[in-house]
Amino acid sequence: MTGLSIAEAAERLGLTVDTLRYYEKDDLLLRAVPRASSGHRRYQEDDLRWIELVTRLRATGMPIRDVRR
Repeated sequence: MTGLSIAEAAERLGLTVDTLRYYEKDDLLLRAVPRASSGHRRYQEDDLRWIELVTRLRATGMPIRDVRR
């Protein structure tokens, strides 16, 4: 499976691995991040675009409950 590891995605987005895990755990992503056969997350371009939007919304001060909605 292609895609970026969680560390690669975090670096590319300028976030921490913990932040990405938090976004996933708190249902802020559009879908579950695909996983390789090893069980490791593999972020796709559409995942990264969505996370970038979530990050921008959070930077405006929008509460997580509103982002989720």
